[in-house]
Amino acid sequence: MRYDTFYASTLEVNRSSEEIQLNLPENIRIISWNYDYQFERVFSDYFGRHHLKEIQSILNVVSKYSETKPKPGFTIVKLNGTTTFSGKGKLDDLEPLSNIAVQLNLDTVSALTNYYALAWESHQNYYPNLSFAWEGEGTREPSIVTKAIDCSKDTDVLVVIGYSFPFFNREVDRKIIGAMKNLRKVYFQSPDAENIKTRFQAVRGKDPDGKIPYPELVAFTYVGSFLLPDEL
Repeated sequence: MRYDTFYASTLEVNRSSEEIQLNLPENIRIISWNYDYQFERVFSDYFGRHHLKEIQSILNVVSKYSETKPKPGFTIVKLNGTTTFSGKGKLDDLEPLSNIAVQLNLDTVSALTNYYALAWESHQNYYPNLSFAWEGEGTREPSIVTKAIDCSKDTDVLVVIGYSFPFFNREVDRKIIGAMKNLRKVYFQSPDAENIKTRFQAVRGKDPDGKIPYPELVAFTYVGSFLLPDEL
């Protein structure tokens, strides 16, 4: 429901043409440690189409192991990849469901079970598109971390939702947040928001030259919907 509220609040409706057009906000970038399809799943209901790759193309989803590069405008970067398998050589990608809006029922469970079995039995022909951000990507350049930096380095207001800055992600977090030279305000949304502020300070650090102002830190404990800052 939080994803639904997010889209309902941020999508711009254009009724100037014969068809109603839904425009994504140009000034929002999302960097996610999650590897699920919640953003795609909910947006598919608004868009009226349900093929995963088509929805990801519209949302400008940039995922680990994908060849996609960030484009100007609304972007979703998945640092840990996404829950699909890619084929080696000329084999097509395996997608868990052709229709991501399908309801959970016996047919859905059967399709997912078959998907898992095929990927497992053919593991020499397929590899998972999911791994930790700090795990290497072989010779692939630019890396997913570099892509995240490229699309977010001009951020001036950051909203941290339900992320605790765990120690094993600290190197990646420092690279991404350290590149945000214009950062002036950070919101933390979590029941444990005050403690997360402290962890963020350890990740952000201080500018040794004192030339970059330290951002204002604001804590929110309400988690019923995703925080949309007043600046938006």
